[in-house]
Amino acid sequence: MRDRGLFWSPVPDWASARIERAGLVVRPASAPAALHLASGDLAAIATAFRLEGTLGPRDPIPDGDYALRLAPDRCLVVSGAATAGAAGAAAGLHLSEVTDGYLLIDVTGKAARDLLAQGTSYDFSDATVRPAESANLLIGRLRVAVARTGEGFRLHVERPTATALWTWLDEVSALGVGAERHSSRA
Repeated sequence: MRDRGLFWSPVPDWASARIERAGLVVRPASAPAALHLASGDLAAIATAFRLEGTLGPRDPIPDGDYALRLAPDRCLVVSGAATAGAAGAAAGLHLSEVTDGYLLIDVTGKAARDLLAQGTSYDFSDATVRPAESANLLIGRLRVAVARTGEGFRLHVERPTATALWTWLDEVSALGVGAERHSSRA
């Protein structure tokens, strides 16, 4: 019987994975202590986790904890405290701890917007904040929760599709963002 594993892209060593091109750096972000999918009233979720509100793809993420809107009654809470879920549970919200189920990838540099724009029709150049906009976007046909950072964007991707997204970022950046190729996929 054939080894079907040979048909899949190898999973990068996330601890050392890095893509560098002219004006672009892509690397896994530091892992937060906890990620939770929270369902319920978004204002109640923000209150329970002591956040100013929930964020969409045009909102810059703050230093520290934040929550990305995924649907009208669902968000992804990224927290530096592993016990943050207790506050949400006490407030009667529905929580699922998903820390190991997501990978966060930072895409930074002057070419970050151009790279992401190659995989979606979403207009990253429009910074108009839309209070109900979902952070979930399709990039390279993969569902990714997107947030702005000071230097670019943070992608929140479910681990089963993280390798596919990484491969897409690597291949597309090699074709259209810069001529220099310095990728470590280990």
